[in-house]
Amino acid sequence: MDITYERSDIMIKIIKYEQKNNQYKLTFDKKEPITIHEEVIINNHLLYKKEIDNELYNQLIIENKYYILYYKCLNYIKVRLRSIEEMQNYLQKQEVDKKTSTKIINDLIKNKFLDDERFTKAFINDKLNFTNMGPYKIKNELQKLGISNHIIDEELSNIDFQLIQKRINKIITKNITTNKKYHGEILKNKIYKNLINQGYDQNSIIDELNKYEF
Repeated sequence: MDITYERSDIMIKIIKYEQKNNQYKLTFDKKEPITIHEEVIINNHLLYKKEIDNELYNQLIIENKYYILYYKCLNYIKVRLRSIEEMQNYLQKQEVDKKTSTKIINDLIKNKFLDDERFTKAFINDKLNFTNMGPYKIKNELQKLGISNHIIDEELSNIDFQLIQKRINKIITKNITTNKKYHGEILKNKIYKNLINQGYDQNSIIDELNKYEF
């Protein structure tokens, strides 16, 4: 059986460019139209070309597959900030090969879309503003997301100690109010266990509990 190969030196005329947001639809005389990301256009100086060969045509398709994945990752980040490890796991679930995954991660870091320090600051801020989580529980959650202890400890050390005291007291007051059927040491122990489970320091809990009469 004869096998026919496309000659790479056959030139393909670009008939029309149509821009749609950050993508271009390219219409050719001898090939099917393709829609590619703006970066591919820029990287290959296509706006200055009226013709391309088969090799470049195929290269455009390969490059564009990368940018499809890259923008998919950006959309994943738009939902909320991600840690580097989260993004690695996301790409693994998408069955992206290791080489492409590494390139995407590096480009996201380079373009400041991925930054574990910034992610950690935002994560801590959210947990302090919208949950009752204490420092230990926050640290545990960040570890699960692949953040290094060095970054976690550095950012947690910036939390004002008085803020932690206020949070502990707020939880104590709420527990006293909502647990009318308990009193004395039983109530005190119940609140102590709650605060420990929330991730607060044992000594800080005891110091604040001792300010109350049960």
